[in-house]
Amino acid sequence: MRRRWLALPGLLCLALAGLVHPAPPAAGSPLEALGRSLGGWRVVALDVLALRADGLRRQGRLEELPQLYEAMVELDPGNAAATEALADAIAEQVLPGTSTPALRRERWLEAWGLLERGLAAHPDSALLAMRASGLLLDVAEREPGLDLLVDALFGGPSRREALGLGYLLAAARAAESLPRSGRAHLVILARESARLAARALARGQSDTEVLARLGAADELRRLHPRALAEIELLADPTPAEPEGRPLPLLVLLEQNALLLRAALEARAAGAPARLGAALEACEARVGRTPASALLAEWMRAR
Repeated sequence: MRRRWLALPGLLCLALAGLVHPAPPAAGSPLEALGRSLGGWRVVALDVLALRADGLRRQGRLEELPQLYEAMVELDPGNAAATEALADAIAEQVLPGTSTPALRRERWLEAWGLLERGLAAHPDSALLAMRASGLLLDVAEREPGLDLLVDALFGGPSRREALGLGYLLAAARAAESLPRSGRAHLVILARESARLAARALARGQSDTEVLARLGAADELRRLHPRALAEIELLADPTPAEPEGRPLPLLVLLEQNALLLRAALEARAAGAPARLGAALEACEARVGRTPASALLAEWMRAR
């Protein structure tokens, strides 16, 4: 029985192809030509393939996803959800298995090219913007040796980070909630805004550049005040609370902003050690965060 169900996507596509008259030959892959010939039935074929992908994900057969999503994109090149899913599969399933920096760069560029084309066709897609930010801020920094290669493409780490934060902000402007990930992009924007502002400060960038990164969190508060008031995270464990404690996202935003402004004042005064009290107060409220960790390292180095 199980094998019969697994064969359904391919059988359905073949059946659908027989229900319509073939389209005239055109440029593109055979699957793209098939997608055009299917007409309205293409939506049904894509739905079946999407169900198949969900089944593979539940079964843990993630290595099979890239090929399936590639078929979906070829059937319907303008499909934003399929484009995002294929880029994600390349970044999360294919790229980590590569053996050299050059191959990692090649796979990264493959995913990035998909997203660039997708965003050109769907400039308001929060889903595609969110995935683009992930490629720039997460995947590029997570895989060994990839950050330097990607930085070279964009003219340095500062420009890559600014672009990634811009895509995150675009996703937050376009939607409060996304398919499958819900409000995760709002949480990521809150954290990345402070982390990248702290990194810019530690790197010696201007106050204007630091505040521009922090300003993304300010806009987030204006865009989604009710959603932010409803989101609770889990603070880092402490000896007193080994399992952590609920942490309202608004509190995290507030504490990060206070800490970054204190760091700017300490830098302007030429006295990084003055940041110590603000760091201690921040971490007492929200625990160690990526931003506070970067600023603590910057203070010790001075």
